Amino acid sequence: PKAAFQNSAPHIDALAVSNTNVGVGESVQVRVRAVDLDGDLLRIQWSAPAGAFADASKDETTWTAPSGVGVVPLTVRVSDAKGA
Repeated sequence: PKAAFQNSAPHIDALAVSNTNVGVGESVQVRVRAVDLDGDLLRIQWSAPAGAFADASKDETTWTAPSGVGVVPLTVRVSDAKGA
């Protein structure tokens, strides 16, 4: 019989932001460190409902706040090449 497919999901070891209070149009550095126990290539995807990332697919990037005032949650998703 064929062996069962096994794939461990990656996990985040560290998450950092240079400042949690950001003025309109100002920027902050964000960084995620993740590992995959299977050694699979990782895919990083930052997202936010407003503002802009310099490169949303990098583990370390810059986010620039939007022109409006308010709370903006930043989210990062880490997945491996096998979909976990």
